[in-house]
Amino acid sequence: MILKLDNIYYKYEKNLPYILNGISYEFEKGKFYAVTGGSGSGKTTLISIIAALAKPSDGKIYYDGVDITKIDEDKYRANYVSIIFQNYNLLYNYTAIDNITTALHISGYTGDYTARADALLDEVSIPVTKRKYVVQNLSGGEQQRVAIARALAADSRVILADEPTGNLDEENKNNIINILRASLKTSCNIRPNMI
Repeated sequence: MILKLDNIYYKYEKNLPYILNGISYEFEKGKFYAVTGGSGSGKTTLISIIAALAKPSDGKIYYDGVDITKIDEDKYRANYVSIIFQNYNLLYNYTAIDNITTALHISGYTGDYTARADALLDEVSIPVTKRKYVVQNLSGGEQQRVAIARALAADSRVILADEPTGNLDEENKNNIINILRASLKTSCNIRPNMI
């Protein structure tokens, strides 16, 4: 078990009903998960809570058996859990390469940043000619693929993805799902789960 949700409750304000109501679940290492539900059902909220971007109203989350409130939040997100945000959350005035090398730096990567960034951008099919573009000048689909490469850069054991293929065409959707699935089988650098 890599993640455990123990009786998670969440509501936005005291007088509002719970959007998450007593969720308990155990996620195993090396597996690919999908959380489904209609719009407004709490999927993004749950991802935010698991990533320690929001605190549950009640309940606990354990990462590898440790209550995540006992782990430094910055370290938790830099080394243990990566997030692919629905709205990308890229550094929009930075290039695609810079977005990836920044993530490598934060996660403590000790190899050649540019070579690793290029390899990750290859995986998500960002052309070499566009890697030095400021990301705000890339298409929505290209930005999404840069965000996925950035999440893979941290070499986290868990990847939380909020609609990671939402703005992609069918070919790129299949490519990204295959990349994420293949990363589960990798015996070296990247071994994420997807929730």
